[in-house]
Amino acid sequence: SMLWGPSRKRFIGTIVEEEDAKERDFGTIGACLAVTCGGGGTNDEMDGNKEWRRGVGCHMLRVHNVKAVKQAVMVMDAIHKAD
Repeated sequence: SMLWGPSRKRFIGTIVEEEDAKERDFGTIGACLAVTCGGGGTNDEMDGNKEWRRGVGCHMLRVHNVKAVKQAVMVMDAIHKAD
């Protein structure tokens, strides 16, 4: 298992051009979805071999806005399962 803690980090601020760390939750959500996408499997193991499923398969996230990230990951997971 891999733990990643991108929450409100400077690299997100640089990408989204946001100085105030407390205003980086949307960028944090994007970063979290990028690393959880794919669930750790290889592309060949996934139905359809879709490009957007190439995440690193991170299983644990450390974030400030738990509710927002949880909802985003739940929606992403439901979409992947429905595909």
